[in-house]
Amino acid sequence: MPILTSSSGHRRRRSAALAPEARLLLSCLRPGAAGRLAQAVARFSRARGSWERFLKLAHRHALASLVAAELNAGDARVALPVEIGAALRSHFHATALNNQRLARELLRLLELCAAHGFAVLAFKGPLSAVELYGSLALREFEDLDILVGDGDLPALLKLLKADGYSAAPGLSAALGRRGPFQLSQAPFRKAGVPGVLDLHWELAPHYFPFAPAPAELFARARALALEGRAVPTLAPDDLLLFVSIHGAKHGWTSLSWICDLARLWQRHGERLDWRGLSGGAHWPGTRRMVFLGAMLAHRLLGAPLPGPLYLAARADPVAIFLYGAIKYGLFHSGRRLRLALTWLVPLCLILHMGARVHYLAGRALVPTLEDAAFVPLPQRLSTLYYLIRPVRRLLA
Repeated sequence: MPILTSSSGHRRRRSAALAPEARLLLSCLRPGAAGRLAQAVARFSRARGSWERFLKLAHRHALASLVAAELNAGDARVALPVEIGAALRSHFHATALNNQRLARELLRLLELCAAHGFAVLAFKGPLSAVELYGSLALREFEDLDILVGDGDLPALLKLLKADGYSAAPGLSAALGRRGPFQLSQAPFRKAGVPGVLDLHWELAPHYFPFAPAPAELFARARALALEGRAVPTLAPDDLLLFVSIHGAKHGWTSLSWICDLARLWQRHGERLDWRGLSGGAHWPGTRRMVFLGAMLAHRLLGAPLPGPLYLAARADPVAIFLYGAIKYGLFHSGRRLRLALTWLVPLCLILHMGARVHYLAGRALVPTLEDAAFVPLPQRLSTLYYLIRPVRRLLA
């Protein structure tokens, strides 16, 4: 199957309307960036780009560590202002230390779960760093994500509590009773651990299309090496689908998610069975999400795509429209703009009107764990969360 890559001329046309800081950031993220960054930095200087704004943009998208590694390699290093190079190196080393601590905590948790007979899958975070970037230091993350079968959840919650992990008081009560809450994951913290443990029993809420059940994901799981140990994680095809849908659910407001997807296409290429995904029951609800993710990864970061996939994505007018809106939002600050994208993108990608109504009702009205933490209520008053939910959304 032919693989489609981006020509340099096409990249220049795409980036012409972007600010110098955005153009340099994209140059740092494309495949084989190190060999071309000296020229990119020279163009940045000629355009009178601001290094302070560039750093702010890199940090906003959680990409400063990757940028540090690219700009401090090869000829680009000599063109960096001394203080900018020092700031990037300092951030890189701090990220590397934090990520290593989180990775070791993940390995300890997985060993604890295995010792008590729990089957779990780890994904994102340290797994994405080592698989997609080749180093724990190159992908910034603050969470550890674990998927567990719903039937194991009550016992696993007790195990985490005994190990020192806890949720906020309102979250703990909601987890114990479920009640009216829309639950697919819950965050936990532990003293001395520099991050959050996100425990998932589904990979997306019911109101958002993502059909594969945890049992299917466990059946297709593979092992990935982390710090010399084999860690069970999502199969590449499931990871492709998850990253595409996760980005869509959040309006693709972070360039780091697009970078993950581009690296996934770069690493696995033709082995990704995007055609086979069309045979699954989930495909009618997620096809456009895969199209949009592929277009973002290809057009912004030069991800190599199968020609037929890119042609299909380019023929989708909704994907074309959203690409432009997302590209604008990625490089322009503004909380209202990002909030608008988190609602606009999912609504446009959901194919059927009935599913859109279900999404709006679920997201706007069905209580979540955050509502329980916002106002802890006793069991007998839990139906009041249907009133609290829209109030909290308006305040947020």
